[in-house]
Amino acid sequence: MNHLRFKVQGMRCAACAHVVETALRSLAGVVDCEVHFAAAQARVTYDPQRVSWSICKGRSPKPAIRQSDCPKRDC
Repeated sequence: MNHLRFKVQGMRCAACAHVVETALRSLAGVVDCEVHFAAAQARVTYDPQRVSWSICKGRSPKPAIRQSDCPKRDC
């Protein structure tokens, strides 16, 4: 298993972090992940035989998460 840490920009609340985490977890090959709103950072554990780090990083909304993606409409 490989581990990856990277910055996530544009999160405005914990619900935004949950959206990013859900997107990462949906990737086949991602074993575990945590997205920290306060640190604006994601940590992903993945199987390099099933998914690459570039796909994991690309799955994080870029350049920033859209407000419409957040379940909290007032964030």
